[in-house]
Parts: sequence; C-alpha cells; structure tokens
Amino acid sequence: MSSADAKVFVLVHPLATDTFWVQNIPQVSQDRRWRVEAFFGTEAAGRGESFEILAVATNESQVLRILRGTNLTPGTRLPTVSPYLAKSQTVTVRRRTF
Repeated sequence: MSSADAKVFVLVHPLATDTFWVQNIPQVSQDRRWRVEAFFGTEAAGRGESFEILAVATNESQVLRILRGTNLTPGTRLPTVSPYLAKSQTVTVRRRTF
C-alpha cells in the first residue's frame, strides 16, 4: 500500500496461538517512515516463543471498515486477518528468555 492516506496497523501473532493482536498506532514521520511500540506477551508469558509481525493497511473510510470488520483498535484480538486489508510480508521473531 503506497497511498499517503492509508491507515496502517501492525499485528503481532504469537505462533503458539491462533490470535493476531493489534498493536499501538504507528507514528509516521515526514519521510513516511513509521515506528510502533509492539508487545510480545507479558513479563512472563511469551518468553522464548516465536511471533509473526505484519503490517496491514487500508484506504477505506471508517464506516466501511466498521461494516467489513476491519476497523482495528490497539489491543483488539483477531482470529484472522481480513482479506480486505493490504498486507506486508510477515517477519518472524523469537523473544528472548530473559
């Protein structure tokens, strides 16, 4: 998704589960790079586990996102990623055990 108007969301998927977690809203700089604070479990849960990270984006209005179930908010749990969202490549990471 290359549109400057696109709404970008970051999802984290613990591979031990079938749930995708919506992360905080990315902060976008003037050069269109973005950063996001993402969470990989809790202090104890998730240690040593693998996670997938992906970005999804849409140009749809908020009303249409609500109707299609793609109106994402931080902390939301998703069983799947909507086919109406553009998706980045998935990156897999492993959380340290300490």
